[in-house]
Amino acid sequence: MPERLTSRELDCVRLAGEGLQDKEICRRLRIPSHRTVQTHLTRAYRKLGVTDRYAAAERVRRDYAEARIPISELPPPGPPVPVTGDPGPPPTSYRPPPAGILPTTAVILGFALVGALTLCGVIVFRAMLSW
Repeated sequence: MPERLTSRELDCVRLAGEGLQDKEICRRLRIPSHRTVQTHLTRAYRKLGVTDRYAAAERVRRDYAEARIPISELPPPGPPVPVTGDPGPPPTSYRPPPAGILPTTAVILGFALVGALTLCGVIVFRAMLSW
């Protein structure tokens, strides 16, 4: 007999079959990371012998009558569970520059400053010679 899906795998497959993305599923089920949802779905695919979420959902609809019952009982509503890997939109319109931009900019400005000071020194030195 094939291995049965866990209740959490059933919940993830059912919600994936409704068209929800992994991050939406983890919010709905209050799972802390979307990677955990991916793991549940991958294990479910293996157990069901399918390769994608829609085939898995169809197989669950056909073979698992208990999948039609509502999602297992959730804890009472409270503060939202933070989702790792999903920082969400920034609180303001400020977006930090990509990593590596600031050090590169600092090096370029440093060389530009050295060049400007050198040029000023040459101009002053020539002016002093012509007096």
